[in-house]
Parts: sequence; structure tokens; C-alpha cells
Amino acid sequence: MVAALPADRAGGVPKRSGTLRRLITGNRQTLVGLAALGVFAVVALAASVIAPTGIDTQFSNGFAPPSSAHPLGLDGGGFDVATRLVHGARTSLLVGSVAALVGMLIGV
Repeated sequence: MVAALPADRAGGVPKRSGTLRRLITGNRQTLVGLAALGVFAVVALAASVIAPTGIDTQFSNGFAPPSSAHPLGLDGGGFDVATRLVHGARTSLLVGSVAALVGMLIGV
């Protein structure tokens, strides 16, 4: 005679309730990585609000040191480096997400 399986083990699959939560909260490196990714994602999604100036606004013909108006200074083309950095986060996050998705789809 075969004993009946409990309801939570129907089909012979063991119940793994909370495994992901334990994995995430039990590892300090995972928490730090998720926090960094979260900050990066917020900056990327709110780039137009966070950026000090418009991305195509040219201020001078060359380099300038950091100031209160331009926290990271100006690049060789006279564009604000902080603005370019914040808007570049959006592109980086998109490229990384697409690469991860393609890797998942082809099973690499």
C-alpha cells in the first residue's frame, strides 16, 4: 500500500517556500548588489529629472572645472559631464537588460 502525499507535496515536488527570500536576505553581497542596481535603475529612470541641464545644451567651447553649476565640470565639447553621465545610465541599463534577456532566451 502506498502512503498518500500531503497536499503541499502533491506530484512529489517538495515545497520550497521562502527559498528566494532566504537567498537574498541571507547574503550580504546580494543585498549590496541589489541596492546598487536599484540606485542605478532609479537614476536611469529619472534621468530627465535628476540631470542638472539638458543633454544637448552646450555651455562653452571646451573643458571647464567642476563648479556649482556643473558638478563634474564640462567635457571637451562644452557639455555638462554630470548630465551626460546620468543620461548614459539609461543606455547602459537598457543594453545590460537586453543582453541578459537574449542570454536567457538562447540558454547560454
